[in-house]
Amino acid sequence: MCGRCWCKQRVRVRRSRTYLGERYRRLKKRRGSKRAALAIGHDILVIYCQMMKTGQSYQEKGVEFFQQRDRSKVERQLVRRLEHMGYQLTQLSQPRA
Repeated sequence: MCGRCWCKQRVRVRRSRTYLGERYRRLKKRRGSKRAALAIGHDILVIYCQMMKTGQSYQEKGVEFFQQRDRSKVERQLVRRLEHMGYQLTQLSQPRA
């Protein structure tokens, strides 16, 4: 693939509102643009190989995947911090989505 084509593909992933687009944006913050693009290329290759191996189509997780994962992570961290400070917590009910 030529350099110009690769750059266009990177722009498409960077702006897309998909799982891979969100993953690119998160990696870019920590690793930089080039390494994030390489990691996304690897992810695409792994997805393709998995599709060929199993015969299943790609299931888009969407940006919501990271938002939901982050929410539960923040909840666990806050509970742990409060327990460390000496509070005893009890769960009253599950919040409805």
